[in-house]
Amino acid sequence: MAGSEKSYEPERHVLDEALGLECHIYGQAPVQADGRLAGHPLYFRARHDFWTFTLCTNADVDPSCLEPGDETGFFRDGELEGFELTGDYGTPHAHEASFMPYAEAERLIRECAARYLRAADRPRLRDAAPLDRREES
Repeated sequence: MAGSEKSYEPERHVLDEALGLECHIYGQAPVQADGRLAGHPLYFRARHDFWTFTLCTNADVDPSCLEPGDETGFFRDGELEGFELTGDYGTPHAHEASFMPYAEAERLIRECAARYLRAADRPRLRDAAPLDRREES
């Protein structure tokens, strides 16, 4: 888009029963989405040159309130557990993510949803059965 003119898009509703995904994409600066994935609350945010996708996986808590830490993937924030993916978008310092087209936001949300579902299907280290440690005599 030329200059500072940005087009406005009406709120976009996404429903994908195969993924268990339902969300609404809305706004500019930031572009946001909230909804549910496999019963978990989700939040997507795109601003400046960066986007985040966050789920709260063990409570019905707004994921935008969570502090995931520095690593992507599964995390713990006190008693709350979640999953976060992040990415760069557009030219650095150009604020393109703030005006991300909703079709692109939907593509990223669907991709993140699929990645979460694949990751959630695998046992995590903390969920693995404990090792059988017998004391040697």
